[in-house]
Amino acid sequence: MLKNFLKSIIVAIVWHYAKRYQQKFKPVVIGVAGSVGKTGTKRAIAKTLSTGKRVAWQDGNYNDIVTVPLVFFGLQEPSVFNPLAWLKTINKMRAGLKTTSPAEVVVLELGTDGPGQIDSFNGRLRLDYAVVTAISFEHMLNFESIEAVAKEELAIANYSSKLYLGRQIAEEGFTDLIDGSNSYQIYGASSKDSSASSADNKLTFSQDGSGIKIHTTSNMYKIKPSLVGVHQYNSLVISAELAEKLGMDKAEVLEGLESIQPMPGRMQLLDGKDGSLLIDDSYNASPDAVMAALDYLYSQKGQQYKKIAVLGNMNEMGQLSESVHSQVGEYCDPKQLELVITIGPDANKYLAEAAKSKGCQVKSFDSPVEIGEFLAGLDLSGNCILFKGSQNGVFVEEAIKFVLKNSKDKSKLVRQSDYWLQVKAKQFSGIK
Repeated sequence: MLKNFLKSIIVAIVWHYAKRYQQKFKPVVIGVAGSVGKTGTKRAIAKTLSTGKRVAWQDGNYNDIVTVPLVFFGLQEPSVFNPLAWLKTINKMRAGLKTTSPAEVVVLELGTDGPGQIDSFNGRLRLDYAVVTAISFEHMLNFESIEAVAKEELAIANYSSKLYLGRQIAEEGFTDLIDGSNSYQIYGASSKDSSASSADNKLTFSQDGSGIKIHTTSNMYKIKPSLVGVHQYNSLVISAELAEKLGMDKAEVLEGLESIQPMPGRMQLLDGKDGSLLIDDSYNASPDAVMAALDYLYSQKGQQYKKIAVLGNMNEMGQLSESVHSQVGEYCDPKQLELVITIGPDANKYLAEAAKSKGCQVKSFDSPVEIGEFLAGLDLSGNCILFKGSQNGVFVEEAIKFVLKNSKDKSKLVRQSDYWLQVKAKQFSGIK
């Protein structure tokens, strides 16, 4: 009760200053929502725009009703139980209203883990542009259906002037849930469309040898991106489009696109022992994201690589957990995969069982350390290994440590702060 009371006071104060910032400086405000890929998309948009604009954004998950206002001022979130730190933060917000170099653009990530949270920004924010990346199963302990998830994420349309939707949203019919008065534009390709081209070749990408071509509504950019995977290429598409809408020239847009680097735990390619290739997608997991990661693994140099998939539990799936883990297990292709490794109760039971039924070789573990030790004992020459899973009870990034070619690359892994290492050490022995 006390925490909720303190939170309500903080919310009222920080939004007072955020609204004053918007009224005084009138920045272009961009909001990114979606079940998967929103953090990477936010980051790609901000990085691209930063080559030609003053951009306010936050590299972490500042995406709730308390933290979003802090992004306008570039401030960190104190503990709700630290009133002195909050007083200092509020004073900094007050001082921020006197800046002579305010942000021209503010890029925000809007998150949710229950109904009504996206719409709670309505009345506090007016977005010039809103992007919804995709709709997938998320926090299903709090949502009764995928339609409820879609309704929640698409509530961003209620306070947005221009709406962009990832192609998957349209393909699966979720646009029917948008109020008829809201217009929208589709961008990118769905993970099911590896050719990644639309009928008019606008607002999408196409493969071009070792690189890709980013197609906006007005231009084309040929780049060799550091990012990999359909959903990450989609983030480049919408980044280029928004940069053009905000008046940036082609040279600035191209510079911005080429500056974007992979984020820890999000489709990051790392060198593994014995010359193996590691695909680190360990940040989190949902059914669509796992299958998209598997698609990328399957695409790696045809049959030249021996492929291993390390697949962890998809947490917070509620009563749908059995069906979605089975769905991913059925997506495991024995013609592509030498081995499927699972971790977590539902992955070990339902995903493993479905993968075995498809003809895959499967090994199950209860600890990422055990997985790492197992892989470290193998000759991984010619292997490409995908690591994908949720957080608590999984943390497959800890398995990656055992098979890195260069131990210094541990710093590139997700959740390596003292706080997170302590959390993991309480759940698994052998965490370092």
